[in-house]
Amino acid sequence: MAFTKRALKTESPRTLDFNNPRRRRIPQYKGGASCGHATLSPPILFDHFGALGQGVRVQHFIILSTNALLKEIGGAEDRILTGLKANHILLKMNWQGYECLNWVRSVPVSQSICRAQLGARIVMVFWEYLQDVQDSRLPNPGWMKEFGMVNFDQVVLIGLYNIYDNVWQADLALDIPLESSSP
Repeated sequence: MAFTKRALKTESPRTLDFNNPRRRRIPQYKGGASCGHATLSPPILFDHFGALGQGVRVQHFIILSTNALLKEIGGAEDRILTGLKANHILLKMNWQGYECLNWVRSVPVSQSICRAQLGARIVMVFWEYLQDVQDSRLPNPGWMKEFGMVNFDQVVLIGLYNIYDNVWQADLALDIPLESSSP
């Protein structure tokens, strides 16, 4: 089976611009089959009401209850995996500079899972990835020089993309903190 390696692009008609000038996408590669496989599912996007294309801070999925998320996230109650025949998806994280981790985890899902619940499950698995990146002792790749150490509270979940069969990849961004202006 031949795989291609290319930068993760959003297949959404939404703009790639963020309202927050300090928000930057985390660069990563996706691997996908070159031909002859099933049609991919459409992207699953995560946004606050009235803020299309801006994503949701991952910490909101941790600190807010499901009921609170239903009031915060557009389409939070939508059953978004109704056509899925599997009882799990494989979440692949492939940040540039950390490809050697070959990081894939199984995330339990069902056809009745809603957007808010899926976001919370993805965030819990992402927490594991962030810990593995920090424990890897790999040198920070060039793109991280702009961001510094990645803190969980800076990360924003933009969407989830089906990149191959039952393999999905999270589109994430970081809110870069303001530099301290103290002398």
